[in-house]
Amino acid sequence: MAAHALGDDSVQTQGNTVDEIAANICDVAIEICGDNDIYVELMIPSNVKVA
Repeated sequence: MAAHALGDDSVQTQGNTVDEIAANICDVAIEICGDNDIYVELMIPSNVKVA
């Protein structure tokens, strides 16, 4: 599975599960912002199957 930021295709990540992708996104956001108190919202298109 792979993910990218809306509006900026240069920001990408991948993982084996949705949870792993969310954790990767949180790690990067913490590195960039230096703040452990962040909120990440995943938007999954309706045509994507998630088991």
